[in-house]
Amino acid sequence: MKNKKSIAMAMAAVSTLGAVAPAFADNVESRILVGNESVDVRLASGYTLKTVEGKTVVAREKIYNYNGAPNDRSKHTLKNEFKDCKILIEKLGTTPNKDVFILGEKVTDTVSVSQETAKLNALNSEIATYVANGYTKEEKEIKGSITGNTYVPGNKVVTLKKGQDTKKVTFTNIDVLKDDASLTEVEQANALRKEVFGEDQLTAETNVNLEGKDYSRINELKYKIESNIAKFDIVKDETGAANKDLKVTLYKKGAKKVPANIVKEIVFENVAKVDNKLLVNIPQSNDFNNHWAKTQIVDAMLNGQVDASGSFRPQEGITRAEFAKVACTVFGITTNDTNTEPFNDVSKADWFYKYVAALYQKQATTANGNETQSVIQGDGENFRPNDKITRQEVAVIVAKLQSKEIKDTMVQVGTDSKGKPIMGHVDVATKFKDDSSIATWADESVAYLNTVKYATVEGKDKFVVEGDNGYFNPTQSITRAEALVMVQRAASVAIK
Repeated sequence: MKNKKSIAMAMAAVSTLGAVAPAFADNVESRILVGNESVDVRLASGYTLKTVEGKTVVAREKIYNYNGAPNDRSKHTLKNEFKDCKILIEKLGTTPNKDVFILGEKVTDTVSVSQETAKLNALNSEIATYVANGYTKEEKEIKGSITGNTYVPGNKVVTLKKGQDTKKVTFTNIDVLKDDASLTEVEQANALRKEVFGEDQLTAETNVNLEGKDYSRINELKYKIESNIAKFDIVKDETGAANKDLKVTLYKKGAKKVPANIVKEIVFENVAKVDNKLLVNIPQSNDFNNHWAKTQIVDAMLNGQVDASGSFRPQEGITRAEFAKVACTVFGITTNDTNTEPFNDVSKADWFYKYVAALYQKQATTANGNETQSVIQGDGENFRPNDKITRQEVAVIVAKLQSKEIKDTMVQVGTDSKGKPIMGHVDVATKFKDDSSIATWADESVAYLNTVKYATVEGKDKFVVEGDNGYFNPTQSITRAEALVMVQRAASVAIK
């Protein structure tokens, strides 16, 4: 694909000084970098790109003189050349019939802009502290000027006095510190990028191939854009051979259409070959927008783990059949038609048959490997697909899927009339306040999941099962949202 990217230059004035003395030693000078805005630079004659301290800058090579000749670089001509840009073009000098202009240096490093702005703010804050402590403040500004063919930047000197104590701070290049709003826009674009896409800074264009098999990334970008559409101005541009690609550029709503204000650039390749059947459409009007599990529900819809719909009913209970589907799709368990009908109340005609059969065929073993057991048991004959599933029933299934082990230790508790051993569940204590209400066949699974940690998006470790204010509520019907989230957490740390 053709690369149509232009050179993005960040608009900032920069003065590089020597080592900076401790704050408010006499004649302190601070490197100032303020007023950031990106531009598409089309280099005029006499201008080159140079690298200064690892930053790309437009080098100031020539002063433009206008003496009436049509091909010279008047201010009008310069503005026309850079009509899509905001360039520092200042009239300097007063010689009759000779207007002198100069192009200031522009730096691309927006991270440095933030860092240097922080230094500037710190100095201003410290000045304010001195004033609050009884120092008087005097400011003297010197405008930039031209000496021969050399541009001398202006500066501002702040003098602080209290009795015999005098402090002096020199701010350099103050004559070009004139567009703080542009820096604010850059920061706003960065904040919006972080909020919507989770990216700290603008990276290379994201190319997504609409002819590809994996639509998860496409659906993720599509949803994030659609659900935040009111925050963006969107510019579309057909690109690539025969306009087969589509470049989508997102700007913060109402911001200037310059590179510094780009929130995200995405190139969708092979637009004509998009498979609409693979696109996930999540209605913006839905019943989970304000739900605590919205992120997990959306993630499951984007990945095809649950059906994309505006009605997820997150607070409703989930049936045993519905849970079987969620467990299979989230854990990635392959389903297929078999001749096995493991339960009397499950037939091949049922929509949930393949999920129940797959979980029945999925085996877990005891810790010593001496016994195997299906992930789902039912009551031996019936599965009860339409019954609401409880929290402790979900814990048993999830623990088996996550660890591949049966979390239900059995011991001999006696013998029957024929001398055969009678086996019973070991009572395992959990940390929950309602431990006595947890069935002995489930307590080991609950206790286990209360030790398995998963990583949150914030980078914190939490347990797969944490309960509610110290209670597990074992016999309570688990909600659709709770069931999905528990399975997602466990699947993220499943033992391979």
